[in-house]
Amino acid sequence: MRDEVLERFARDCIASVTGPEVVFSWQVGEPTLLGPQFSARVVALQRRYAKPGQRIENDLQTNGTVLDEETGHSGRVYLACTSAGGCQVPSPAGRIDGGVSLGQ
Repeated sequence: MRDEVLERFARDCIASVTGPEVVFSWQVGEPTLLGPQFSARVVALQRRYAKPGQRIENDLQTNGTVLDEETGHSGRVYLACTSAGGCQVPSPAGRIDGGVSLGQ
């Protein structure tokens, strides 16, 4: 993805949200295939265009074959769903606090 396209995407996405949280959902593992430099560019753009007090979240769906600690941390991935057959449905089973977690 060209830098100007990525910047326009991040800027317009953030500008369109009036609430306190913006969620970017990345599918098919683009950030992991493009490496940690891509994730770092995304985070820098998100920080530049975030409104005061706005929380930015990045969700990632990937098969996990190239996911590593560097990619996950530089992209500030809060939810990473890895599965060869697709994501499982979140379930409260096994959570002490009653929150949602992915099943085994």
